[in-house]
Amino acid sequence: MESVPRNVILDLLPAYIAGEASEETRAIIDEYARHDPQITRLIRAGSLGLTEASEIDAPVHLEMKAIRRIRSTVRRQMAYIFLGTVALLMIPLVAMQFTSEVNWSPSDFIVMGAMLFSAGLTYVLISKMRDNLTYRLGVGIAVVTGFVLVWINLAVGIDRV
Repeated sequence: MESVPRNVILDLLPAYIAGEASEETRAIIDEYARHDPQITRLIRAGSLGLTEASEIDAPVHLEMKAIRRIRSTVRRQMAYIFLGTVALLMIPLVAMQFTSEVNWSPSDFIVMGAMLFSAGLTYVLISKMRDNLTYRLGVGIAVVTGFVLVWINLAVGIDRV
């Protein structure tokens, strides 16, 4: 089929394999696959769920741009959470230099770092599920409440009555 460039077919192939393509698009790709054995192999591999590169070498550009953008966004947000965690942990570290009232051991820093990072990551991942301010506020309140509850239990053992 000469009217549709091969790159357009390759761009549409993920939607075709996922079953999200329109009937017209499916017809165009089916017609093209009759004349191109590699497209036929890609369709078969996708419908069988083959994921290993040894089974079939799919072109790299078949990976959707949206997936790459989401991955980079999550990585960037994880970096921000990490930097925020380090910045918050600097407060007791600096305080330990000036007063003896703050006395944290290395395990205290590790536990608090894990708690801060996991709370931040939990908020980011769950709040991205909806684009609603009320939902994000509710997630924030839930994460902060859970964080404070664990922190209090670790600090003073509130569950001992």
